[in-house]
Amino acid sequence: MSLRHDGYDFLGLNDQGKLAALVQDDVLRGYALPAGVRIDAVSIDGSAAGEPAVIVLPPGGELPPFTIGLAAGAARWQLTGEANGSLRSARGPEDGRGDR
Repeated sequence: MSLRHDGYDFLGLNDQGKLAALVQDDVLRGYALPAGVRIDAVSIDGSAAGEPAVIVLPPGGELPPFTIGLAAGAARWQLTGEANGSLRSARGPEDGRGDR
């Protein structure tokens, strides 16, 4: 899965053996976040990830531990993935910056 500030794509190996966005799959196609919502932070295995951040989702269900921070105006949410495949979300503290 590739994450950018405005959405995400599911990746698969292309004919050259490189990761590429899945474009011909109705379920695993790319998604844009709703207007005003953005991904503002990603960490994988405890380290900050750049953009695009790539999280490998093996078919066995295990995950690298990750955290995705989402923002909409002053509202914040956090999605956390655990190595055992579990996901949890929590509302984060408002940062007081308002809508930017």
